Amino acid sequence: MYQLQATNVFKKSIKRLPQNIKKKLESKLNFLVSDPNHPSLRTKKNNSWSIKYNKTVFESSIDMSYRFIWVYSEDEQDIIILYMAGDHDIVDFK
Repeated sequence: MYQLQATNVFKKSIKRLPQNIKKKLESKLNFLVSDPNHPSLRTKKNNSWSIKYNKTVFESSIDMSYRFIWVYSEDEQDIIILYMAGDHDIVDFK
């Protein structure tokens, strides 16, 4: 079981989400704490974020249009740090 830590950017980004997406996100975060590779999350490494931050960064689906970005903590093995949530555009740095 993992613990979640939300960055300030993540907290701000979820405030901008539609209410129905916030509810879906809550459900997805429950999957994340128990199994980051749960099939409904469709978790995969995000190459553009990983290159920018020089570490392995993951994206998971809230639904087909919305994603959230996260990493495993470098200090604690049982902590996941939530970076950002938003529409599909957040997954790519341009």
